[in-house]
Amino acid sequence: MYITLPEELNVYTKSMDHLFCSLVLLNIFTGQISTGIIPKPPPTPPQQPPTGPGGSNYSHAGVIVHSYGSGALQYWIFEPADPKPATAPIIVFNHGFWAMFPFWYQNWITHIVKRGNIVVYPRYQQTTFLGIFHFSSYAITAVKNAFQELEQGDHVKPELDHFAIVGHSYGGGITCDMAVLAESEGLPIPKQLCQYKQGFG
Repeated sequence: MYITLPEELNVYTKSMDHLFCSLVLLNIFTGQISTGIIPKPPPTPPQQPPTGPGGSNYSHAGVIVHSYGSGALQYWIFEPADPKPATAPIIVFNHGFWAMFPFWYQNWITHIVKRGNIVVYPRYQQTTFLGIFHFSSYAITAVKNAFQELEQGDHVKPELDHFAIVGHSYGGGITCDMAVLAESEGLPIPKQLCQYKQGFG
């Protein structure tokens, strides 16, 4: 036997069906109703290897950092410590656009220094765009000042025949400029260049 429901009740019943289905789907997606599927844990990055270029077998336990200059000519010097070497290879680290302060690359810089290298980090930007056509010359001037600073006082002395330049993004183009102009600007000829995601040039 079939019973014909009033139209008003039919509309109400359909509305309740839709509401029920919506709530079930919402609860499934928010995890309030078990679907029998066990969620996978989020992916984790690989652990640092004990040896190799990225290994954790550091030759130095500490890093000493000093800042010099101001504005676009400001630069930072990072030196290995614990134990402090008499000399060390030297690496210039040219940052990407707007990353004017070294905390953006702190883990990378610390890794390089603890492996026994001096790192010079030229700021080259006073603000985001001010002096944009002079960024390379600012970086070169700051690096020349850093070399002069390292030759005096109680610094780890740079090994000029072990000189490399690293550049990320915009700093990749500055790395090219610095390498090409090194001899004419009185800088050592770099033995290695590393450009990561070069931004111009």
